[in-house]
Amino acid sequence: MSQKLRNLRHSIKIAKVAARVILAAFLALSITGIAEGRQPSGAKMYRSAEYRYKFLPPAGWMRKTDMPKQTTAYLGPEENDFVVNLTVTVYTAPVKDSDLEQFANGLKIDHGVVSERVQTKLDGHAAYTWRTKLTIPGHPAAENRQVVCVYNHRAYELTMTTPLGLMKAKYDSVFAKWIASFGWLPPSAAPYK
Repeated sequence: MSQKLRNLRHSIKIAKVAARVILAAFLALSITGIAEGRQPSGAKMYRSAEYRYKFLPPAGWMRKTDMPKQTTAYLGPEENDFVVNLTVTVYTAPVKDSDLEQFANGLKIDHGVVSERVQTKLDGHAAYTWRTKLTIPGHPAAENRQVVCVYNHRAYELTMTTPLGLMKAKYDSVFAKWIASFGWLPPSAAPYK
C-alpha cells in the first residue's frame, strides 16, 4: 500500500473519530444550561498558545472551562430550552494540509443532514464550510454551521449550534463575525509533527 493511501486512510479514520466527538460535544453543550465551569466573556480575544489560534467570542457569552483540552467552548443565550454554543475542536493526530478535502469528506455527522457545503478560507487558509440540521432522538432539533481547516498539521473544526430555525434567522451574522475574528498565532519554534 502506498504512503499516500495510508495517509488518506489515516485522515478518514481521524474524521470519523471527529464526527463522534462533534456529536458528544453537541449533546454536552445543548443540555448544559446554566452550568458549572463557565467564565463570562467580556469580549476579550481568546488565545490558545498550545494550538496556535485566537478569536473574539461574542460579547456576553460564557466560556465553558470543563471541556477536554483540545476543545474550547462558549455558551450563548438560551433559546427554546437550548443553549446556543460555539466550539473550536482541534484534532491532534497529524494531518497533511493537502488532506483537507479528504478530511472534510470523511466527516459524517450522525443524525445530521449536511447542506451548503462549499470551499472557503479561514484566516487565509483553505477550508470547507457547511450547515447541518440535527435530529438526535431525545434532544431538541438543532442546526449548526461549521468550518474545517488544516493548519500546521492539525485539523481545526469551528462549530456554532442553535435550535432549528434560528441560525439563518438570528445567528448567521454572529457566526460570520466570529469566523472573521479567527486568526492563527505564529507557529511555535518546533512545528507539530
